[in-house]
Amino acid sequence: MMVKDIIKGLMEIDDTTNVEYQVVDDFSPYVKSAQASDKLGYGKIVLIDFRRCTFPYVSPSILSKLQQNGNQKTRNFEDVLDERQLRYIRNVLKSYFALLKKPNTHVESSVLHFDLSISVSICIEMIHVSLTPCLFDANKDVILGLCMLTYSTKRQIGNALIKLSEVDYHLEMINNEWVQTNNSHLTNMEKVIIVQCVNGKSIVDMAEHLSVSTSTIKTHRTNILNKLGVNNITEAIQYVEEYNLI
Repeated sequence: MMVKDIIKGLMEIDDTTNVEYQVVDDFSPYVKSAQASDKLGYGKIVLIDFRRCTFPYVSPSILSKLQQNGNQKTRNFEDVLDERQLRYIRNVLKSYFALLKKPNTHVESSVLHFDLSISVSICIEMIHVSLTPCLFDANKDVILGLCMLTYSTKRQIGNALIKLSEVDYHLEMINNEWVQTNNSHLTNMEKVIIVQCVNGKSIVDMAEHLSVSTSTIKTHRTNILNKLGVNNITEAIQYVEEYNLI
């Protein structure tokens, strides 16, 4: 299975459709926005045209990374993803797109998240994928999707989650079904501590700055890890950034 097979399977496009990495004139405003977002440097951007089975924009650094995979001519995503992950992507996207077509599900302005591992050169890297629809047709099929790739602190692939706006819950994929789960809420103090950690402050620094004891800071840090279901403060920082909790 290849990436083009995934897209064709989602949109039921015939085998004569050609998949290329090219700019589509119809989407030039979106391409320009993707290029501008790419310059900000937080994540690497991919635009996916699900109708034409093309990638109107792929971050140059992604193509460069793909070319590090042994063969300098490599330009295909399937060269760094195994068959199991390609099947996983297809299943998650198909389930997500089906949910988008249902009425009153609050998912039209949602963001889909999941984690993959890619084989680059001599190492394996965990990648976090965030995907949101940009354009729909009259049947609520996704025409264009914006995808951002960042490094992930997760150790296993999967972890599919749909972040929703204007509601106090999200959807997690459990046993191939989307399950409604309440959002984790950080207290104001916990948010302050996360920001302090981002700024590189030590526990002693934070205690002095906030006029509390070091044991209080440690307690708040433990509560943060428990609420977010992560193992350390580095993972906590990435979690709140990926899911916009601060």
